Amino acid sequence: FSVHGLNADDHYDWLFHHGEKGNLIDALRELRAEGKIRWIGFSTHAPAHVIERAIESDAFDYLNLHYHFMGAYTASGDGNGSAEGNLDNIRLAHEHDMGVFIISPYDKGGRLYTPSHLSRELMLPEMEPMEYGSAWIWHHEKHIQGDKPAPCHTLVCGAARPSDLDQPVMAALRSITEEGIKDFQVVSRRIEERKERVLGKEWAATWHVGLPNYSQSEQRGFQ
Repeated sequence: FSVHGLNADDHYDWLFHHGEKGNLIDALRELRAEGKIRWIGFSTHAPAHVIERAIESDAFDYLNLHYHFMGAYTASGDGNGSAEGNLDNIRLAHEHDMGVFIISPYDKGGRLYTPSHLSRELMLPEMEPMEYGSAWIWHHEKHIQGDKPAPCHTLVCGAARPSDLDQPVMAALRSITEEGIKDFQVVSRRIEERKERVLGKEWAATWHVGLPNYSQSEQRGFQ
């Protein structure tokens, strides 16, 4: 059972601090105790601090969130000082033994089904942008540096027709081949080299330092 749209602090309070009539999370626990559901999770378009709060509740078995190689949607620029959006939350979910389901890797992850000319220039001929976006998630734990594991387990494709699944399926099949892994590494290096050449290596690594984090401000963005 997935609680859809845990997107704000108010939503968290509706689940856990609903008042005298009881909490919604308690109703879900009763359904699980009765054997009507097995797992409880949540999906979210929230800023990083709201997601962190939900993970630390230890009430959920999995979460569906945005985290892509082109950013983390509403959590982009957020996080505990790293500006890496939901990366901290993926690591935290692993610590809490939660499954990680990536939402919208091809749409909110950069509209990869209609890629920019620059995306295709950087990724072809080795990979189409949709394949690279998939591979970035499949190989996430290997290419993201840090002292804490950050595994992503599942990603979803919002297909409108059967042919929309062609590239995601090909990406999954090639992700476990030596050729696919090598192509991913080649494209990743090409992207990093272009970023450093255009933006500068130091700026690319430190652009977020000194910028205020909107989720830690008094207004907390749309909160």
